Amino acid sequence: MMMFIALKSYLQRHKNTLWFTGSNIGLAAANLLGGLVCARLLSPKDFGAFQTAQLLLTYLGFLSFGIFNGFNRHYPYLLGKGDHEAATRLARTGYSVARVTAVIAVILAIGQLLVFWKTSGDPSLILAAVAVIPIAAFVQINNLQMNILTGRQSFGWIALSQFLVAFATLALLPLVWKFAVPGQCVRLVVTAAVGWIMYTFQTGDARAWYWDSKAIIELIKIGLPIMAIGYLYQVFSVADRTLVAWVKGTEAVGHYALAGLSVTAIQSVYLPLAIATYSKASHAYGRSQSLASLVRPVKRFLLLISISAVPLAVLIYFCLPVFVPWLLPKYAPGIRAGQIACIASVAFCYCGTTFVFNVTRHNLIYGLLMACGLAAFFLIGFLIPANDLTLERVAWLRTVISIGICLLSNAYLVFYLWRGIRRESEKSI
Repeated sequence: MMMFIALKSYLQRHKNTLWFTGSNIGLAAANLLGGLVCARLLSPKDFGAFQTAQLLLTYLGFLSFGIFNGFNRHYPYLLGKGDHEAATRLARTGYSVARVTAVIAVILAIGQLLVFWKTSGDPSLILAAVAVIPIAAFVQINNLQMNILTGRQSFGWIALSQFLVAFATLALLPLVWKFAVPGQCVRLVVTAAVGWIMYTFQTGDARAWYWDSKAIIELIKIGLPIMAIGYLYQVFSVADRTLVAWVKGTEAVGHYALAGLSVTAIQSVYLPLAIATYSKASHAYGRSQSLASLVRPVKRFLLLISISAVPLAVLIYFCLPVFVPWLLPKYAPGIRAGQIACIASVAFCYCGTTFVFNVTRHNLIYGLLMACGLAAFFLIGFLIPANDLTLERVAWLRTVISIGICLLSNAYLVFYLWRGIRRESEKSI
């Protein structure tokens, strides 16, 4: 009886976070199902073309120069302190910066289109690059709007938005069945637009143009180290697909799509949890200025990862060899790589505890670990002869490096918290 009461109390306290988590599990399932259906309807070469063109969206993460990352830390920090006027000015400044980065993202996406037009001549790759142009703008704006909503703890609205995006992801699949590659282009653009529209409804007070150069410089100071680590993480998450695209071409990327879909589904659960936990931890640390206040968010994050991302990874791992030969026989060469990618993705999910370093602005060691891991991946990957670079070897290379980063970063985290809390206790005596 006591256990039931405690469980009910926990659910009541964290219902918005759990609703938020549930919506992202639903979105992950929709992305996975939508990706599998598109893979069924498109050839590996056409599907690989979309995977290749969309890699640019990850590499555009540097455009904010850490401003969005600084915002993600400082905005909830101001709200936690109760300084709502400063928080509003910061939100408007961040939104203005997002507009500028959206324009730059569109220009760079057009540049990618021109490169593909000149060097490839593949109609599918060119159409995929066209679709990336508006999506690049939506991604920049949505990143900032998501930061605003998480800073305000508006997880219920985010959850509703995610459910609508998941619905659009599946509802627009007939376009791919009817029109193939052009239909997939429309589907991707409309789905990104749905998220933008929903987030815009709840961030209206932040859309007024406001440019505070002093605040922007301060955000860069706060966020640039955080962005460097986050950017390294994002690049590492697509490093395997980048290597395959560079060495093997779009058709091989299509065969490797099962690994990409597996990682995307698992990360779709992990990333919102990391964002939500980071926001709550910033609130807690802003109020207490004590490392002890970060222990509880770390434990909660580990629990939520263990009951959401890990079961999803296990499910995907065992479903791939059962359903792919039946539903996607053209993609059978990528089954084993997809299974291996699940292991790598789980390892990186547990690296999410390192949000502590971002909150406390003590992220040099973790950044060096990420940089060394990424450099090792590309160095080893490009040293392997093209004929010997199988999809399984790419996946195993990423997995081994991911596990190493996970173990080392969490070992350092335990030491950092233990030492810091001990010093705080000694000072209080």
